[in-house]
Amino acid sequence: MNQKPGFLAEARALAVVALRRLRCPRLTLAHSEVRSEGRARLVIFLLWLAVALFLAWHHVMWRDEVRAYSLALTGNSVADMLRAVHGEGHPALWYLVLRGLHTWVPDPRILPFAGLAFGAAASLLFALRAPFRWPFVALALFGRFALYEYTVVARNYGISMLILFAIAALYPRYRDKGWVIGGLLLLLCNTNLHSVVFAASLLLFWTIELAAEGTLGWTRPTRALLAGALMTAAGAVFCFIEIYPPFNDAAPLAASGQPILSAALQAIPAIGDGYGALLLDNLLPETVRRTATMILVPLLLYGCLLRFAARPGALLAAAAGLLGLLFVFTFVYRGYYRHEALILPFLLTLAWLSAEGRGGHWPARYSRPSIAVTLGRIGAGALIALLVFQVGLSSVMVVRALIGRPASRSFEAAQLLRRPGLRDAIAIGDPDYVLEALPYYVPNPTYFVRERRYGRYWVMSRRAMRIMTPGDMLETALSLRARTGRPVVILMSDPIFRAARPGERMRKNYGLFRQSSGDIARFMAATCRIASFGRVSGGDETYDVFVLRPPLAKGRSPGAISGIRPAPPGDCLLPAAPPGPP
Repeated sequence: MNQKPGFLAEARALAVVALRRLRCPRLTLAHSEVRSEGRARLVIFLLWLAVALFLAWHHVMWRDEVRAYSLALTGNSVADMLRAVHGEGHPALWYLVLRGLHTWVPDPRILPFAGLAFGAAASLLFALRAPFRWPFVALALFGRFALYEYTVVARNYGISMLILFAIAALYPRYRDKGWVIGGLLLLLCNTNLHSVVFAASLLLFWTIELAAEGTLGWTRPTRALLAGALMTAAGAVFCFIEIYPPFNDAAPLAASGQPILSAALQAIPAIGDGYGALLLDNLLPETVRRTATMILVPLLLYGCLLRFAARPGALLAAAAGLLGLLFVFTFVYRGYYRHEALILPFLLTLAWLSAEGRGGHWPARYSRPSIAVTLGRIGAGALIALLVFQVGLSSVMVVRALIGRPASRSFEAAQLLRRPGLRDAIAIGDPDYVLEALPYYVPNPTYFVRERRYGRYWVMSRRAMRIMTPGDMLETALSLRARTGRPVVILMSDPIFRAARPGERMRKNYGLFRQSSGDIARFMAATCRIASFGRVSGGDETYDVFVLRPPLAKGRSPGAISGIRPAPPGDCLLPAAPPGPP
């Protein structure tokens, strides 16, 4: 009994200390502390690299990755390629990188290599140069955006992250040499449309910093700013020329037909609708996810802005980037995690610059240091909370890799096409996009039923939108076999087909899919199902795979292609595929 008050007093003191530390998260370091933490940072990066390589080894290429690679190899020259990608929706930088690498090493494995190289370079730069304490560095690097989405997934977004971190690292030294930062901003504009918003926001940051310093006259810093602004404008123009007008005219747009001002004002308080995937994506029940989207996302994102309360340039640039990207989602097209998460390296870039004293100061009459410090701590807490959610999302990706649930079943489908009797088969599928990943793994020709043509990538065109049925797929397969003499493999991915019951489903820009009992019966009678793949990790590239039953020869009983044993109508058995990495 005599020890109880002492124990309670000690517990209370520990709780007070813990609460104080939570209220005052110390993220930044002095330059001398950065050097002393070098070993810890290197260990963090090596651990990060080990996990990234593990995820990359188990990653299966999916359609968006392979589509860019297919487009990059189009034509006999770079000029032909640039004409092919014009209007695709992305500027040319990523395609130029892939074509250049393929010219040097003509192997499709340059695609995942490029994604991993950009992500690793960005992460190494952040680990070794960012002026933050090592726990915060680890929190940032092990989030889904840095560990998986912009590294393992081979897309153009990893280049954005690298350029943003390069700007943060080089800005203090090269701000007054406009061609360096301006050149990086020009490149940033040509990674993806979203990054044009960040380039303009960083230009705003630069301008406000000079204004706060009182050097906006005809001085060397101002001339450097003008040079940077011209290069940024040129980058934005190049981006616009490359992506407009879009040839994917059936792509879903976000604009709702509302007046622009009205839609913008509605989007600002409902920011969670634009950035909802930054929390637990689709892992939560609908009601919980909706509540988090409406309440938690706005609190965290707008709370992050407080991190820059003491730096007017950083505060206004962060607000411009956050809202500018939101308006892209509102008026251009709705974002997925890969688009929404771009705000995170942008905020980290501004935090990096602010920690090094960049972004200017408020005029003395408006400056309230104690209030700015308090708000900055609140903002730091919001940023930490947001990054914690990203680590949770990356943990999910690691678990899925461990249990063998890939992002796409394209590798397994390709394994089927490597079998005797199917090596020269023509692949068709519904929706058409399910075929786009196959050329990465196998050379089989792919035929797009809606567009009635062979190709490696399909065009999201209104002209190709029409009602599709299992009967359409069957007629196309029979026609192709009759014309070419080749076997035809049919990959069906739509959930309504997999349910095998009458109904219809509208699939936005892919058109309506409708099936009747008669359609299903005729399709199953004329085909053999050789595979039915399981669930995928956060995507829709899983298939039921069918082949046409061979026509009966006179005096011959029903058989199957080489390697397929006869089976009851609708199903065939194929020998097990040898295991192998993606």
